[in-house]
Amino acid sequence: MNAGDPIGSKGRVRLAEPPETGMLPEGHWLKVNRHKRLPVLLKTLKRKVRGYYNYFRVVGNSRGLWTFYKEVVKLLYKWLNRRSQRRSLTWPKLKRVLERFAFPTPAQPSRQTVNRGLA
Repeated sequence: MNAGDPIGSKGRVRLAEPPETGMLPEGHWLKVNRHKRLPVLLKTLKRKVRGYYNYFRVVGNSRGLWTFYKEVVKLLYKWLNRRSQRRSLTWPKLKRVLERFAFPTPAQPSRQTVNRGLA
């Protein structure tokens, strides 16, 4: 298969690069929007993260959601510290910022089940 050939060896169409999904590929969204004021940045980021949780929250995916949360926090730390020439944010300070802006964590939904069918 040539580098520019989009058809794979078994006749399947292949993309040269995987499509960008969400925020995690190299934290591109955070990189582009890191110049925004912190309340505006975190308001949008909270909506994105909450949407990801709602979409991928299924029984048994708790570990995956916590992994996503940790990666988002690491990327946020990385890009917020690159807004100036000095390291302006430490891990304890980032933790306080996340608490102040009520950044969502992947809490499990309640396990209450109501039988609404035939019982």
